[in-house]
Amino acid sequence: MDVRIAENRRRWGRALVFALAKSGKSRDEAAREMGYGDNQTSIGRWCDGEENIQLGKLALLGDEFMRWFLIGAAGEFKVAAKVQHIVVFETGVEVRHA
Repeated sequence: MDVRIAENRRRWGRALVFALAKSGKSRDEAAREMGYGDNQTSIGRWCDGEENIQLGKLALLGDEFMRWFLIGAAGEFKVAAKVQHIVVFETGVEVRHA
C-alpha cells in the first residue's frame, strides 16, 4: 500500500477520535447509532487507520458529530487556518490545532 494512503487513513482516524471525544459519544454509542449493534470492530479499525471510513455511516451520528469530525479533519489536513473564521462564526467554537 502507498505510504501516503496509510497516513491519510490515520489522519481520518484521528479526526474521528477527536469528533467522538468532542461530541461526547463513546465507541459503543456510535456503533449502535450506525447500526453495528455492540460490535465496535469497524469503528476501531477506522480510528486506527486500518480501514477507510464510511462517511455515510458517520453521518448517522448527527449534525453536531459531523461538525466536530470536519473540524478535526481540517486540523489533521492543515487547513484549519482557512476554516477557523467560519467555525467560530457558525458555531462559536474557536479551534486551535498544533
